[in-house]
Amino acid sequence: MRKILILLMAAAWMVLIVSITYAYDVINVTNGGALTGVIKVAGTPPSDETISIDSSKEFCGDTQKADKYIITDSKVKNVVVWLDQINKGKKMTTGTYPIEINKCRISPLVGVAFTGGQFTFKNDDTILHTLQLKLGLNFQKELSSRPLKNGATIINVALPKSEMELKHAIAPYYNISPERSYITIMSNTHTFMRGYVFVFDHPYASVSNASGAFSITDIPSGSYTLKIWHEGLGAMEKKITVKAGTPVVADFIYHSGAIAGK
Repeated sequence: MRKILILLMAAAWMVLIVSITYAYDVINVTNGGALTGVIKVAGTPPSDETISIDSSKEFCGDTQKADKYIITDSKVKNVVVWLDQINKGKKMTTGTYPIEINKCRISPLVGVAFTGGQFTFKNDDTILHTLQLKLGLNFQKELSSRPLKNGATIINVALPKSEMELKHAIAPYYNISPERSYITIMSNTHTFMRGYVFVFDHPYASVSNASGAFSITDIPSGSYTLKIWHEGLGAMEKKITVKAGTPVVADFIYHSGAIAGK
């Protein structure tokens, strides 16, 4: 027990040190580089899934299309794209990140939010919904033989009636780091519902649109690791070099067998 406690304390210090090490500094970016790309899947795209609804069937129905694989002409929607551990650049616009429930679905299914902003929770349905936001903890996998399946619960809200809206600050420790992963949105009253939020402490992140395209602008000159993630197709990365005023094209192609991980 004492050994486990010491390990947990060491892990907490590690998280604090990592957070300090990778602090983001705002600088004046002039003639920054622009990054664009398209996410594709090779060969026959995976078939989308049908989710069986296990509660509130009278309102939610019996089944629901998963929308895990939204792929048109081999181009993949809902892929998160970001520059990893960039520590300086343009000012970040925090704003609000809406988490809305409509017809027993969480919308948006996949998105990016920024520290210093707010989550806004809204229930458009006429039935009770509860949501839990669970932050993935990478270091747990090394410390425990039974790590938390979906991460640690950081927000728990009940939305008992239609049009109800709640707000919650996006804390600095929600952001992606070597020790922390993305946030999974779940419900203990409707276990078929899901969503994913990637929180960043810098503005260099995006999500691919219905054409599989993404763009990130005003990037300071330098060498970076560009990462992508998709719920079903998995994670990939590549090295890129950005030069002042120069556009960079960084396409990705998923192949069969990729597995999404935390």
